Amino acid sequence: NPASFNNTLKKNTMPATPRLSGAQRAVLSVYRKMLKEARKKNSPDVLIQQIRLKFRENQHIPRRQMNKIEYYLSYARNQLEIMKNQQNVTVSKVSVIPNTKKESL
Repeated sequence: NPASFNNTLKKNTMPATPRLSGAQRAVLSVYRKMLKEARKKNSPDVLIQQIRLKFRENQHIPRRQMNKIEYYLSYARNQLEIMKNQQNVTVSKVSVIPNTKKESL
């Protein structure tokens, strides 16, 4: 029966978007919040560009390096709080991800 085959096919297919891990959801959440907060500031275009750049620079971190991910996530959350508390944020005062070249984390 073609109808039952189509129903079976629908049940066994993957969702359109893959499921994200808790860490991935947390990173995306902080990223979106930072972009939203940046849009409220006096130079949003430059700040948004810096936020995007810093997150892209660190997107290569392997999923298994949870200590490193948690460290950067914590740092980004702290920077978000700084952004929220400052009236006029300039790019030089907000560093989204620390510029560390250490691989020891």
